[in-house]
Amino acid sequence: MLFAETAHADVVAHDVTGLDELEHALGAGLLWVARDAAGAPVGFALVELLDEPHLEEIDVDPAHGRRGLGRALLAVVLAWARGAGHAGITLTTFRDVAWNAPFYARLGFRALGPGEIRPGLAATMREETARGLDPARRVAMRLDLRLAELRREYAEKIATLAGLRSPRLREALASVPREAFVGPGPWQLLCVAEGARGYQRTPDADPRHLYDNVLVALDASRQLNNGEPATLLRWLDALELAPGECFAHVGCGTGYYTALAAHALAPGEVLGVEVDAALAERARANLAPWPSARVVAGDGSDLAGGPCDAILVNAGATEPLAAWLDALRPNGRLLVPLTVGLPQPGLGAGHMLLVVRRPRSFAARFVSPVGIFHCAGARTEAGAERLRRAFSRGGPERVRSLRREAHPESAGCWLHAERFCLSCEATPE
Repeated sequence: MLFAETAHADVVAHDVTGLDELEHALGAGLLWVARDAAGAPVGFALVELLDEPHLEEIDVDPAHGRRGLGRALLAVVLAWARGAGHAGITLTTFRDVAWNAPFYARLGFRALGPGEIRPGLAATMREETARGLDPARRVAMRLDLRLAELRREYAEKIATLAGLRSPRLREALASVPREAFVGPGPWQLLCVAEGARGYQRTPDADPRHLYDNVLVALDASRQLNNGEPATLLRWLDALELAPGECFAHVGCGTGYYTALAAHALAPGEVLGVEVDAALAERARANLAPWPSARVVAGDGSDLAGGPCDAILVNAGATEPLAAWLDALRPNGRLLVPLTVGLPQPGLGAGHMLLVVRRPRSFAARFVSPVGIFHCAGARTEAGAERLRRAFSRGGPERVRSLRREAHPESAGCWLHAERFCLSCEATPE
């Protein structure tokens, strides 16, 4: 069993649900059983009715572990609770075991403070202590089913707006709590389609306001935001993230979109890079439930995290840096905004460049227009001027490859620089 290697092994080994209790729960409609192809039981979810439904146990036969059975059982329980009209569901779990509290936090469960624990749940926690479970290591958590439903609706809306292809990113949108990444409410929201109105303050701190295609101010005085969901999901989708891959997010902010990527890539590794030290610290704390994710403070210009399958640069550069290209594994993808400065300091406009590393070349194409903050460490005046001239000539849609070998400038060069060239000629695979 997984608990055999934890500090809780002795207690948990003796804390086994009895057959009588399981049979009683089955008769009461509070037990759900997963079966294999032969009909043999391989896992179950057990619920007790306290102040509201309480997920007492989810257990899966270790021989059938790591296949999503636990998550599937939880989904069935949540569907039952919603259908029965319940507002929430609670559980108690170990706060320091990776597949306990951090797992549930990734799915939208929130740790409850002492003043939020109702009598029935409090009694259950006292019983746990009497059975030998250390209360300092236990935590009560609750999923607000209204918010869970809102997240599902939000996921469908953003998926439609973004033309999302990845089912794992859609699942991430429906699971990851955006409110955990944007600070306490009320919040200042910005709708791109109504940009002239500026920020609009929410009337209260109800997280439902966050589940729309809106930017959320992290620091309105600097116009620093948690970005527009449809735009960021379109970018993540363009990177074709796959389970087990390694992903770097340069300009990760407070980590919301990094968390979505971590969900889609699991069990792959995720590196968040943020130049603002305070935001990096917030991202590090926010991403704690995702053990595969880590955050470093820096501008990302050297990307010391090692080889990557995908890199998203979330700030405007004047060229794709050599460090980013060198970090790409075979078939690795880099998505970077190439922008020229706007009159407003620190902001630029241009196009998102998608680069794919092939065995003997780099394929490249522009995928969408963009307006975004500048990327520290990835801009030069000479590069900005070259880019401005190239954009003024037009034809970015003709770009087919990125060349790094020395060659004379020709009619096929859309943008020719000393260290790279965006070419209109396709290169050998």
